[in-house]
Amino acid sequence: MLRWAHRTAEHRWPPRHRATSSAQGRADRRWPVRMWCVVRSVLALALIAALPAAAAGQVSIATFNPSQDTFVAGRGKPSRGKGPYLLVGKRYRSFLKFDLSPIPESLFVREAKLRLFLAGQGRRQDTISVSAHEVTEEWEESGMTVLNAPAGQLMEESVTELDGKVGWDFVEWDLTELVQLWIASPQTNYGVMLQASGQRLRFASREGLYPVPHLLVVLEPSGDDDPLGGVPGPVGPTGQTGPTGVTGPAGPTGAIGATGPTGSTGPTGAAGATGPTGATGATGSTGPSGPSGATGATGPGGATGPAGATGVTGPTGPSGSAGAVGATGPTGPMGPTGPAGADGADGATGPAGPTGLTGPVGADGATGPTGPAGADGATGPTGPAGA
Repeated sequence: MLRWAHRTAEHRWPPRHRATSSAQGRADRRWPVRMWCVVRSVLALALIAALPAAAAGQVSIATFNPSQDTFVAGRGKPSRGKGPYLLVGKRYRSFLKFDLSPIPESLFVREAKLRLFLAGQGRRQDTISVSAHEVTEEWEESGMTVLNAPAGQLMEESVTELDGKVGWDFVEWDLTELVQLWIASPQTNYGVMLQASGQRLRFASREGLYPVPHLLVVLEPSGDDDPLGGVPGPVGPTGQTGPTGVTGPAGPTGAIGATGPTGSTGPTGAAGATGPTGATGATGSTGPSGPSGATGATGPGGATGPAGATGVTGPTGPSGSAGAVGATGPTGPMGPTGPAGADGADGATGPAGPTGLTGPVGADGATGPTGPAGADGATGPTGPAGA
């Protein structure tokens, strides 16, 4: 499934910067924005090219830039169809139109989001409500004023509440049902109108330097085309915005265009008057002799003469010398082994070997039994009496 990762508040881009009077500083700030717009446009074309894959049963996401966008002011001034901003507010309304013809009618719109980049506002407010309405009449961005601006449906298609302090971020509106109607009935696609009752909001237009408006459409096969006949699941959450890639190298210089066709030849001018005949010139010298003519073709060959008589047989030649002796033939195979001979007589007995070493002393034997007790000795004499 293809995904579109929008920029969150933590990854706002382009970043806020200090004002400067340097033209180089302004160019340095605008260059990343231009590069981002180019990359985003390439991704949009790749997503549109992937639309046929949706017919095979998988969800696809396509991004469309507006084919026209402009705004009108309440004072009757002409629209700014080529300006860098779209203004929405108390006295301003903006109009956008998208060409959805690449989407087959057989696809089902699971979700459609209109996304505009908010580049600033006239005055900080608490809350701002911006509503999107279906346009019901044809219009052109050039020459539109508040007097000839097309009508729109009174009931809004989507309303987005903005924090009055928000800025430099994307704002989106849900146009799922309206986009499905446009795909089913392309003749009703007159675009969408944005309006608000609060102070002026300034969004980036398709001609500006900031990210241009785009319509993000999630597509899938309709129920009739789905072989499983299942109910579509909810759209998953938007993934985290990846890091900003490095600026790619400048592309190669395009090829020189083909030379235009040669213009048609102009008409022939009128013939001038014949001039007077000039005087006869002197006779020139004789020129050199011309080259010799080519050799003539060879005449046909004469007839073959009769065969001559057979000659006399010559004498027999001498015998040749004897040939050289031939090479010695290869050695024959080895004969079979003869029978074994008789056993020989026994040899004489050899001398006795030396006496071996004395073995180790054996362990002590067990202690014998205790002998009988001896007879009591004689009683000693009695000692002297004490003093």
